[in-house]
Amino acid sequence: LSPRQAEVVRAAIDGAPTLYEVLDTDPDSKRILMRDLLSGFPDVAAHDRGLSNSKLTDSLLFGRVITVDGISFLSGASIGFGSEDRERLLGKAAKVERLKNNTLKRRKRYALFCEMEKYSSVAVRFE
Repeated sequence: LSPRQAEVVRAAIDGAPTLYEVLDTDPDSKRILMRDLLSGFPDVAAHDRGLSNSKLTDSLLFGRVITVDGISFLSGASIGFGSEDRERLLGKAAKVERLKNNTLKRRKRYALFCEMEKYSSVAVRFE
């Protein structure tokens, strides 16, 4: 791998899936400002052309942010939830968050939020 490719691979490995609250969207800069509700990392402004054009403020997204050279973006598919799902999701996630093994924690997070998507108040449409 080239040094740049290795950097991207390392960023993908380091990027943990988590539940984000969407604080703001900015179609001009094509970014969405999000707060990590599980890990407590600092707020992140992720580049996303599609999501930055939507009215997601106060919505929740389960996904993974990757940062390379100071540029952050969502990697892979994200799962959307409404703000009314927040307490139920955080309650269900609390048990997973107590796990010490980070690899197992990441896998359990994916499994939990994929299962919880069935009960999401957000209807996904593909156009």
